[in-house]
Amino acid sequence: MPKSLASFCRLCLTKTASKVPVFGGDQENVTNLLALIELSINPETESDAVLCFDCVVTLETFLQYKDQCHVNDAFLKTLPPKDSAEDSEASEEEEDAVAMECDILQEEDDGAESGDSELVEVVEPQKKAKSKVSPKPKKEIRKAKQLKVVKVAEDPLNIKRSSRVQRQKAKPEPSPKKKLTEPSKPVQEIPEFPGPQPTEDELPKLLDSYPNYFHFERGSRSLYYNLVYYGERFNSAVYGPSYTYWQCSHRSKFKCPALLHVTNDYTEFERRFEHTHGDQKSKGKPELLTPKQALPTVFRICWHRVKEKKIKRKQAKDSKKGLRSDEDHDAAEETIAEKNLTDNEVLESGEEEDDYF
Repeated sequence: MPKSLASFCRLCLTKTASKVPVFGGDQENVTNLLALIELSINPETESDAVLCFDCVVTLETFLQYKDQCHVNDAFLKTLPPKDSAEDSEASEEEEDAVAMECDILQEEDDGAESGDSELVEVVEPQKKAKSKVSPKPKKEIRKAKQLKVVKVAEDPLNIKRSSRVQRQKAKPEPSPKKKLTEPSKPVQEIPEFPGPQPTEDELPKLLDSYPNYFHFERGSRSLYYNLVYYGERFNSAVYGPSYTYWQCSHRSKFKCPALLHVTNDYTEFERRFEHTHGDQKSKGKPELLTPKQALPTVFRICWHRVKEKKIKRKQAKDSKKGLRSDEDHDAAEETIAEKNLTDNEVLESGEEEDDYF
């Protein structure tokens, strides 16, 4: 690779200061990502090849999308066929459950929809049939009006209300961000993950205090957290061995390319690209969490996600090696068979010559 192109990304050919070397510390991770697009780079001729962070994030997102497609395909194969008349009612209930689950997952990926969303069914009141009412005397109507006024004016505590109190308007509540306080102990319970659990040495250390320019949110129907950085919401994190990439919550609605690059111990932040939309209000009232409350769970989620990626990549490599070994074995058997066939032909031709003489 020419030296003049050493500062350019090997994939998109854009000049960038943030570089990820193809052949370096994370060589295994980068080569596996390049295998997704069926691209191989020669380490001898292009030893200084680099990738930009944007291309790395795009490939990581595609890898997650590929894994999710396989999970969905395996789930759909477990469902009963539609032609079964006995399981028709059960299948409809399962389809409703799957639809609800898809709505929840879509709510996590889309930041604007990450808040609590309630389905409200508008029901028109039934029109009551008009019944003929006999006209009441005017005296009875006046008495009824007086009784109603007396009921409203009655106060069981006999408290006199002044006009000032009635006209006083409720003051708007301050922003919940200012009310965030550091608790003595984390409020959130750490969920139980299947398989082996990380040790304290394998997880980042929780600091005594964190800056107040970021915190976390979680809706009542959400499974994971949203990161709020200087008032900007990010979700759908892509976890890596050293860094985590948080994408804009409104990327699907506004095609926003904003990205937040964070170290796994949440001590360094780097904003990349600007938002393509204005301020968006979150739906509902999500649960606000300080870094000390949410990070113990976030650390464990990141550790398990990175471990799952390593296991899947190892399984993919083993399957490729198995296919190659099978192909080599078949090729060797074909070679041996051809050789035996050639030897048999030579022997037969020798026997014919002996008979002739």
